[in-house]
Amino acid sequence: LEKSLNVAIVNLAAAVGLEPLADFFRQAGFSNVSAVPSLAIGAIEATPLELARAYTIFPNEGVRADPVSILSVADPKGRPLQQSSVALERVISAQAAYLVIELMKGALDHGTGRAARAMGLAGDFAGKTGTTNDYKDNWFVGYSRDLLAVVWVGYDEPRSIGLTGGATALEIWTRFMRRVYRNDPPPAFLVPEGLEWKDIDAERGCVARNKNLLREVFISGTTPRKCP
Repeated sequence: LEKSLNVAIVNLAAAVGLEPLADFFRQAGFSNVSAVPSLAIGAIEATPLELARAYTIFPNEGVRADPVSILSVADPKGRPLQQSSVALERVISAQAAYLVIELMKGALDHGTGRAARAMGLAGDFAGKTGTTNDYKDNWFVGYSRDLLAVVWVGYDEPRSIGLTGGATALEIWTRFMRRVYRNDPPPAFLVPEGLEWKDIDAERGCVARNKNLLREVFISGTTPRKCP
């Protein structure tokens, strides 16, 4: 996921099952979802607002928040005339949501989004680049614990941009986030109970205590076996 290697993600989706994957997309708020292998790599029509709604699941500890444009309206004396509430729905567990945060932190720190760090973005952030076939649409979705932003770069009539999301949308997102947090860093992501960290052999994927180690997080009870 850090390197946007699609074959691994499609294989994972096949192992999990395409119908459960499609059900998750629907719970995340997407419409017109088909249970096809390409769904695993985002082959779905979606607006930036729909994508933002789906991604609220992760910093909100597994709870989807439906965006509203106006929270309240008051008269000149401050008396409320209208008030809106944000609809919330749990989609996955807080532990599963945090695993995704760790994956997307890796994408920013080591993967296709690492240019954000090179531009001076510091603090607890997570995100993911996206580029469609023929470079027609560039995306970046990224978030801190308290702010999520989606950037899309493309033409109204689809044609190739010739660049990836990491070269366009990511830079716009990074400049925005640096401005928002220019005085104070973002708050750290909340880490739920029921998780444990292990040193994993980077080549074999088992728990190890030698070289090539990666520090990875797991839901308690799901850690890999120890290396022989």
